[in-house]
Amino acid sequence: MHIRKEIKNHSGTIGYELSDGTQVNVEETINLAKNNLLNNIVVDQDNVGNDYIYSANNEVDSLPIITQVNWD
Repeated sequence: MHIRKEIKNHSGTIGYELSDGTQVNVEETINLAKNNLLNNIVVDQDNVGNDYIYSANNEVDSLPIITQVNWD
């Protein structure tokens, strides 16, 4: 499975749409990546210990964006 789109609201990224059409929040995305269920996605930590995802080929940085007001 891979990440197809980024979901954002006024606060920033709130989740991702996966290749199967499922929409998951950031925490769920990180857990999927930790369990090696997302192709080419790696989990790392910033300087204060917060997990974040990235991909070696920058596919996460160039995703189409879905703008959403609320997470439902």
